[in-house]
Amino acid sequence: MTHDDTLAAFFAAEEAPARDVQFTLMVADRIANAQLRRTLATRGAITVAIGAVAWGVAPLLGEISPVLTSPFVILGALVAGAGILLPKVLDRIPLLRTTRA
Repeated sequence: MTHDDTLAAFFAAEEAPARDVQFTLMVADRIANAQLRRTLATRGAITVAIGAVAWGVAPLLGEISPVLTSPFVILGALVAGAGILLPKVLDRIPLLRTTRA
């Protein structure tokens, strides 16, 4: 058997897979890692910005704390938070899920 025959037998024995699963998983892993790094960097930057704003506003909180502790302000914040979060919570319940056209 010549080298050409051996090579031809090797190629004839099995076709290459239509999709390389290992390559696909490697690419998906790299994409997920890149997304994780972007998410962590974004959340870190937002955390630093919120901390800077809170540090800058801290002296004013002593003056406006009686206003912020008013029951109506607290109730308004709770109602606004419920208005923002309630649709997301209800969308997780299968019987109450809204249909989208």
